[in-house]
Amino acid sequence: MSPGAGATSSPHIDRNPPHELRDRFGPELILTATHPAWGVQAIIVVHNTARGPAMGGLRMAPDITVREVVDLARAMTFKNAGARLDLGGGKSALAAEPARFRRGSVERRELITWFAGLLAHVPQYTPGPDMFTDEQDMQLLFETAGRSIGRPADRGGIPIDELGLTSLGCVVDLATALEEGYVSGASSMRGLRLAVEGFGNVGAGIARFAALDGAVLVACSDLPDPSRDYGGVVHHPAGLDIAALMAARAAGRSVIEAAPAGARVLRGAASLKALFEVDADVVVPAARTDTMDLSLAGRVRARCVLEAANKPLSLEAEEHLHARGVLCSVDYLTNCGGITACAEELDEARHPLASLRLPHAIARIVTTVRANASEVYRLSRSASITPRAAAERLVVPRIAPPPSTGSTPA
Repeated sequence: MSPGAGATSSPHIDRNPPHELRDRFGPELILTATHPAWGVQAIIVVHNTARGPAMGGLRMAPDITVREVVDLARAMTFKNAGARLDLGGGKSALAAEPARFRRGSVERRELITWFAGLLAHVPQYTPGPDMFTDEQDMQLLFETAGRSIGRPADRGGIPIDELGLTSLGCVVDLATALEEGYVSGASSMRGLRLAVEGFGNVGAGIARFAALDGAVLVACSDLPDPSRDYGGVVHHPAGLDIAALMAARAAGRSVIEAAPAGARVLRGAASLKALFEVDADVVVPAARTDTMDLSLAGRVRARCVLEAANKPLSLEAEEHLHARGVLCSVDYLTNCGGITACAEELDEARHPLASLRLPHAIARIVTTVRANASEVYRLSRSASITPRAAAERLVVPRIAPPPSTGSTPA
């Protein structure tokens, strides 16, 4: 019998999370469980369901913690409220090395099936694809647990990663900031130099969409196999070949293997922070939470930080960059394209549009992101506050504390 076959779990469900993990909106529930044979920890956090059932992605990372998943679930509460969706915030994770559970493997299928069994304990949460999970994982969850979004198109879903819908929203945010004069010294995408941290589904999609309007990718990074410390940063001032980078990633290799002649290549996890110091107009954190602290922010040379990841910067880093005149977008508004498409997938069952559903979803993403970006950047400038502070003025009134948490700390 393989390690995952017949595995059982006894999850721990905490409906009164410790004080240090709470804010005034949640979380309402934290579930943790450990696979009895593999030792993989699963974490599910329902942050807030005042607007509706919780929704948020399932990610896989070897070092992810409960604290990080709580932060991500909170971001989903704000993201769904910011996009005016009738959804609450949740998030889940598998603390596992992705290289150990490769796509298409028996081990991968058994791990996802085990996670599906845990969903029975959290009926108010629906997962979607996230870092190192994809449409095929969501299809398996749907088949085994009856709940997921972001499934393949031929199975009735909207394939968020395949279509680059999160990336699309991020580029719309950047284009709005440029067109309305909020990025110092730049008014269009043409000639804009991008540095993308995390050349995965979202990061690569941003580079591709931006390149269509004349932007140039000058640096990118990845770490596809942390267990071997395999990956790093590639930088070339004249620009990188996006198609070659994507071909390397599709083959399971790192972007450093697609470096052109004359490029600067920095290998290993210890080099990843160097991406933020390259000479670029826009730096795009598109990987993990808490990537940039105040110290690293002091070394950023870009004029704009496009927050494609969830909570990639500390508040101190954002405040420092704002004081220097560097525009920082607001993660949960910038990257809401994926969850907006997921809401469309749910709407299809109630109000079928068939072949019109995808065009409707794209139009909704563009309209939502553009309106939020325009309003937030305008308020930020007029009130002399950071874009995040401006966003919270707009979004917080749309969120109510759940009855289970009452008036917990801010």
